[in-house]
Amino acid sequence: MDKNSYKKKFKTLKVVLQDSFKNLGIDSKLKEQEFLSTWDDVVGGKIASIAQPDYIRFKILFVSVADPIWIQQLSLMEDMIVDKLNRQSDRKLIEKIRFRFGKIQRGRDQIKANTEKIRERRLSPLEREGIERELKPIKNQEIKDALKRLMVKGVVQREES
Repeated sequence: MDKNSYKKKFKTLKVVLQDSFKNLGIDSKLKEQEFLSTWDDVVGGKIASIAQPDYIRFKILFVSVADPIWIQQLSLMEDMIVDKLNRQSDRKLIEKIRFRFGKIQRGRDQIKANTEKIRERRLSPLEREGIERELKPIKNQEIKDALKRLMVKGVVQREES
């Protein structure tokens, strides 16, 4: 089988995942998450440590802010942040930001990451290399991390059964 016929018969993991996400109707949510993942880069570390985006609804970005004093300051910066976020994504996904007092989820994410590191330690170097090789073509870091967790969990569960 030559290289061209191989490519025609089999789809890459990237294409299979994109088709699956589209068929499940979650491709728009993934794009939204990809958009939200640019928050830290756009606003910088100081603001990202006290304010994190939650979701987008009707072109309004809802952001939880850990310190109520910062809500006023961020409101004054709203136009600049909206402009930067939209430029980062090359399209106008949001028109307004609604800042509200709330908890920042960083602590829970850190616990989850540490749990995944422990699970990953059980994998052999060969298994780790295989997972990394399969995930290499995927550019979106959030999707890549989620798939890696899923693949690691599958390998660990297979070993335990």
